[in-house]
Amino acid sequence: LALTPNDFDFEHKIVSITKSYQRIGGEDIITPPKTDKSIRRVLLSDFLSEEIQQYLFGLKDIAEDE
Repeated sequence: LALTPNDFDFEHKIVSITKSYQRIGGEDIITPPKTDKSIRRVLLSDFLSEEIQQYLFGLKDIAEDE
């Protein structure tokens, strides 16, 4: 699971799963998911949406695609 701030739509409380994270040979690799069914949009609860927003707000110097 490779999430970035761009993957969150806090207005609609949705997270988009569009990438996969792998560690190969000590290197971090971000790729598309293995299957089309792995690409999905997940509805967030109010609580989780607020918690993630607060967490991301607390991160300094993070780009929207990091």
